[in-house]
Amino acid sequence: MPEIHLRPYIPADAEPLFQLDRICFSEAFRFTRQQLRACAEAPSAITRIATVDHTLAGFIITHLQRSRSALHAYIDTLDVDPAFRRQGIARHMLADVELHCHLAGATHMALHVHVGNPAAIRFYETNGYKRLGIESSFYGQAMDGSLDALIYSKILGAEPLNRIV
Repeated sequence: MPEIHLRPYIPADAEPLFQLDRICFSEAFRFTRQQLRACAEAPSAITRIATVDHTLAGFIITHLQRSRSALHAYIDTLDVDPAFRRQGIARHMLADVELHCHLAGATHMALHVHVGNPAAIRFYETNGYKRLGIESSFYGQAMDGSLDALIYSKILGAEPLNRIV
């Protein structure tokens, strides 16, 4: 297993993250340059960068959102460079951001996954996320349901906080 280093986002990361997002997702699912920067730099964002040997391997952007009753977290995106996939980087980033969000007071984490992304569906389900339903046309308009998303959620703090290696 590679040695994975996690660190906070800095503004100089914006362009490399944008380029990685273009590699990871097809056009319908990508952020624009401006959207990605705004998302990563929002005051409510917890953006974590994964590097292996000083090379960008992936990133995760999560936002904290307050409802009337609690603080919640939402995963906007989790990207792993194809050259670094299946090495535990996504799992490591997810555990790290779950811990950060839990320590910030979030009670649960939510996310959307494209219905046509079985690898991501397996990943989140394996990591304790429960399917709550489906949101039609989440990624845009398509009459055939090809842009629908599954909605997932996980209660934070239900597992020991020491699962990050």
